[in-house]
Amino acid sequence: MYTYCHLVTAQMRGEFETREPGMVRYKQKVKELAGKLEKFDIALLPRKDNSEADALAMLASSMTREMKGTIMMENT
Repeated sequence: MYTYCHLVTAQMRGEFETREPGMVRYKQKVKELAGKLEKFDIALLPRKDNSEADALAMLASSMTREMKGTIMMENT
């Protein structure tokens, strides 16, 4: 799994403590699902190197009926 969030990466690896209740539940669920896989790793990927995921996240957070199914991509 790739993420651009250093905090999430460090929490999932056990390097940082997870305190926020919502994040504790999220972390438990990820660990539960990861246990069903042959291999699982989490890696930090700088946001600037992951424009496709950034575009999908932006789409999900700003979806309207008129834009449903449209993905805006920035050329770099």
